[in-house]
Amino acid sequence: MPAISSLECSRCNQHVSADLPQTVCPSCAGSLYVCYDLSKIDPAARPVPGGPQSMWRYAAVLPDVEPVTLGEGWTPMLR
Repeated sequence: MPAISSLECSRCNQHVSADLPQTVCPSCAGSLYVCYDLSKIDPAARPVPGGPQSMWRYAAVLPDVEPVTLGEGWTPMLR
């Protein structure tokens, strides 16, 4: 997984250190989004063919945790 570079406020765009777990901006109470250092990801990394039919097929860019699922995902499109 790429390293977290910072947290960015969705409201005021302020960058906040990711050293301390937090979910709201200390300046304006906007939601914080995680910014990853994507330069360290192998550009050849692709979803695993035949891999899990869920978001975990993109594990190369997801947090390094044990996958938790209730079988969701890959919902078919219906007319």
